[in-house]
Amino acid sequence: MSPRLKAVALLPFQNVPEAVKELRRAVTELGMSGAFAPAVGLRLPLGHPEFHPIYAEAERLGLDGGVTRHRARAAVLRGEQASTSSSRSTRSRIRWPR
Repeated sequence: MSPRLKAVALLPFQNVPEAVKELRRAVTELGMSGAFAPAVGLRLPLGHPEFHPIYAEAERLGLDGGVTRHRARAAVLRGEQASTSSSRSTRSRIRWPR
């Protein structure tokens, strides 16, 4: 496999304690380099304080923070920007809440 390809986990943001455990497992046990948040279906915005434990765990694991928003794409909890051919894509850097 190419060293340029990195695996990432899809986290269950609907259940924050389980998302924290899955992020920890994905990075420490499975060697993944980051995680995705669901693209649709969340009842709260990604910046809501309910999700802060997930971001705190990402920070403890040394992951960079970033969000890529696109119509049907998931937000990426990773510092690298995803490439896209759409000019409608919006990218922004975030910091983990403290």
